[in-house]
Amino acid sequence: METFALKIFLCSGILLGLYHWFLAKEKTLVFNRFYLIFSLIFSLIIPFLTIELSEFTKQKPMLLIEQEIPQPILTGQIIEEKSFDFTQIIMTVYFLIAVFLLAKFIFSILKIKNLKGRKIIYKSRNVILLKPDLAPFSFWNTIYISEKSFTDFEIDERVFLHEEIHIQQKHSLDLIFIELIKSILWLNPFFYFYKNAIINNHEFLADEKVINQNTDIKNYQELILQEVMKQQNLTMTHQFNFNNTKKRFIMMTKQNSKFAKAKKMIALPLFAITTVVFAEKVYANDKISAPEIKLEKKFQNEKVLFSQEFFKKVKTDTISPKKARETKAEIKKITPDEINANDAPLVAAPKIVQTGEQIPAEYPGGIHVMRMFVGNNFDSGVFDKNTTGTMKTSIFISIDENGKTTKIKTEGDNMVFNKEAERVVKLATDNKTWKPAIENGIPVKSVFKLPLTMRFN
Repeated sequence: METFALKIFLCSGILLGLYHWFLAKEKTLVFNRFYLIFSLIFSLIIPFLTIELSEFTKQKPMLLIEQEIPQPILTGQIIEEKSFDFTQIIMTVYFLIAVFLLAKFIFSILKIKNLKGRKIIYKSRNVILLKPDLAPFSFWNTIYISEKSFTDFEIDERVFLHEEIHIQQKHSLDLIFIELIKSILWLNPFFYFYKNAIINNHEFLADEKVINQNTDIKNYQELILQEVMKQQNLTMTHQFNFNNTKKRFIMMTKQNSKFAKAKKMIALPLFAITTVVFAEKVYANDKISAPEIKLEKKFQNEKVLFSQEFFKKVKTDTISPKKARETKAEIKKITPDEINANDAPLVAAPKIVQTGEQIPAEYPGGIHVMRMFVGNNFDSGVFDKNTTGTMKTSIFISIDENGKTTKIKTEGDNMVFNKEAERVVKLATDNKTWKPAIENGIPVKSVFKLPLTMRFN
């Protein structure tokens, strides 16, 4: 999810940068409107698109999935050491802020709809005459104007035409769309600049229509200055205000540069480049990009966090799994210093007490199904093309007494390998219910260990 958010952030920023550098100062108003809306939609969907590349001829690495004899570290009653989960807190805060902004968005619409005033039909258009002396504005298919501006049963033709253009061109839809995006993806600062650009463009479009029918630009500008003195705080409306007045005055008298058409053509290659950069890429032949899978049974004893008494009682490389399950053992908690001293894996060692019959957790369909899924979905493309040698990692999967995967942790020297291994195992266990570990006939929490090795030629 973080990758998708980052791609949306970068793509929206690049496309907005093109608008401000090349298009914002040109009088290509209709093109600019659709460019802004399309670039928003494009930024939201591009991380989820997939493009197919030609066959990849690089020699496949070999992914080695080891098969271990079940060890008592995989089963037992685990007293988990609670850790502070910052990710969950951050996601909760993000969700609450998004809900607040969505509620604010809905409230802003209701605030407009609940404005009290006298409803009339003026030139086949719904108009609400407000008692407060507010600047004229429009929303959806209704024009809102102060009763003081409705003199002699008429509205200034320039004001009416300006708001009529907003309604005819459905500018409210653009505002609703950008406000929804801002509320949900509120962390992306570029969406706030998108809103300002969209509103400015709407005003330019309406001003252009008014000026085309009334060539007295100076009188129209004076009218705007009179209206901007009447301020209101309505988020979802187009208002006469100070914020964009200077830009509007400049645009009224501006002419397109001789490069205006060329600037519009820049958008096409930029969209093509961002598609290649931010879309998900797959190879035409999936077998070529996938690593070669090899299963290996591993019978040598691993270094685990057992006490010396346990090694005297149980030797997992010489006794059968059935006898091992019937063995009583106590696994003591070892400090990090002791772990490093014994060259053992850096894994938090919970206190595990095991007695009686012990049966390890079982993946739905069997562990071979999980191995094949991991092998088929492992993306070797995350490694640099010059990667060589062998790298290893161990994946520890925490499973509760209900068979739900509660935590996945990787341990290895290569962070890229660890991250990809964690990703593919999360994918393999997502919405999967294990057969939980059994001790004395009772389901218990357990930790399942899956070692992975990748060899590059």
